[in-house]
Amino acid sequence: NEVGKEKVQESVAHLSQLAKREFTALNLLDENVAKRPVHSSIFNIKGDDKLYNYLRSNDVICSQRGEGIRLSFHYFNTEEELETLFKLLKKYLAK
Repeated sequence: NEVGKEKVQESVAHLSQLAKREFTALNLLDENVAKRPVHSSIFNIKGDDKLYNYLRSNDVICSQRGEGIRLSFHYFNTEEELETLFKLLKKYLAK
């Protein structure tokens, strides 16, 4: 209530834009999702059991969904947390 619904929505939309841009650059999104101009704050990235376990072992809250890994962002997440996630993904994918 103190922050306001509009501010919360703006913050989540900003995090979603950052995540979509980076996931697209890392080729972790299905093509149809990558081409969307706007996407929700819930993503299903390409990934197997090994990536899922790697993320979980590095304290990333995620879940397995179908053939991918679900990540979602909320008002309480920070850009710094996203940067940590991106670094982890880049490190994993560089192997």
